[in-house]
Amino acid sequence: MNYVLGVAAQNAANARLRAGSDTDREAFLKNAATQWAQLDPGRYPFVRAAATRLGEHDDREQFLVGIDIFLAGISALG
Repeated sequence: MNYVLGVAAQNAANARLRAGSDTDREAFLKNAATQWAQLDPGRYPFVRAAATRLGEHDDREQFLVGIDIFLAGISALG
């Protein structure tokens, strides 16, 4: 439940932050990836690696994969 509500809250907060903005998703992600790529690679290796794939990720697909992981865990218990 925390996962579902957390994702919903995060998406709602992001929508509020971008309300009225004319920046599209692609431009927003490109800007974020550029900023992430400038971080110290010694301190932020994961974020730097993720920056190269940020523009091609699919939020909905990743959410559904997370749900599948939880369902697989529940199935393994039974």
